[in-house]
Amino acid sequence: MEQYIDFAKIRQEFSDDLIIEWDDTKLIGQNILHLFDEYFSLPCAHIQLPLLAAYWSLPSTLCSVVPILFLDGTEGSGKSNISKIFANTHGVQPYSVATTYASLRNDIDTYRFKDAEHPNGYTVKQEKNFCLVFDNLNRETLSNENLLSLFLSGYDRQTANISISIEVGKNKQFNAFCPKVVSSVHNLLDEKRFRELKRRCIRIATKKADVLTEADMPNRIGLPPRSMEMVNFLWLKNHFTKFWMTYENIRCFGKVVKQVVGTSLKVPANRKVVYIDLIASGVVAGVWASIADAAEVILEYENTLLKLFQTKSSLGIVLEGFLEKVVRMGHDSVEPQLLKGYLATAIAEGQLDAQPSFKTVEEEMFNLGWKRTRKALGSWHWTKI
Repeated sequence: MEQYIDFAKIRQEFSDDLIIEWDDTKLIGQNILHLFDEYFSLPCAHIQLPLLAAYWSLPSTLCSVVPILFLDGTEGSGKSNISKIFANTHGVQPYSVATTYASLRNDIDTYRFKDAEHPNGYTVKQEKNFCLVFDNLNRETLSNENLLSLFLSGYDRQTANISISIEVGKNKQFNAFCPKVVSSVHNLLDEKRFRELKRRCIRIATKKADVLTEADMPNRIGLPPRSMEMVNFLWLKNHFTKFWMTYENIRCFGKVVKQVVGTSLKVPANRKVVYIDLIASGVVAGVWASIADAAEVILEYENTLLKLFQTKSSLGIVLEGFLEKVVRMGHDSVEPQLLKGYLATAIAEGQLDAQPSFKTVEEEMFNLGWKRTRKALGSWHWTKI
């Protein structure tokens, strides 16, 4: 018989030497802010790093409204690694685009509760802090109405109950409430059909470290972030759990929530509710020293960073002008050759630097409400959605 070797224990010993510095004299939020700063290079870091740390600090068991953290950027910009931090903290696996609604529903139901001993000596189901992590979301995923409903309803505790059919004539109530961390390489939130989803999101921009410039206001330039390939972040779960199982922190959270509700954040009325619990968790955890500090970051995020997201690409501006002319002429379809000629003219006049790829044109046209369809005789043209 072969000798038994505990490979799991050996792997743990390897990773124990790769844990980042954790200062027990500082609050948990200050430590997690340092972690994000060490391992990631982000644009507008003075805004985005505190938002990430505050979101990591969210205790879903105490929250009423939890926005969706939407990580937006190209491949290789750090989105998946940021997602791993949240997944390891809550002991979950990131879901992929192939994940079904049924499996998500079952896992949320399972992970949101734990067995706990009641003071009277019997075992009860108790809600626990939980976060859903979804890596590389795409349009096809959100085309599933059940999945989209899970995202839209699950951010507000009062509206998070979804009725699902389990068999003919029988429905089951399912509660979708929990923080959700989502990453995507697609500009999903810029599409009109996802406007309600966008309103529920805290959107974080990511860029590859080697393309960041001073204009991006990153936390570092030239110096790459530390590698996290071999780091085991599972120990974060213990710090997080211990912090939010302390009654002093729980009571403090409730007090700060009341104070935030009475504070003017100078953001649109329908956005304030998104930030109340986020600010409270960030202040209690030590990400921000005060509500005023948090409000300053939120205001700059709303007035500066969101406007950067809303900036249209050169191609989008060109196509929008073209389609406005088409509509004014009374047409509801566009021949591909006509569009191709218009883009060639835009390149010649300097409105575009180079010929865009077909995929890029298709995505921009879709964002503007047009899609490519086949005629009865087999040829293609662009029509309104």
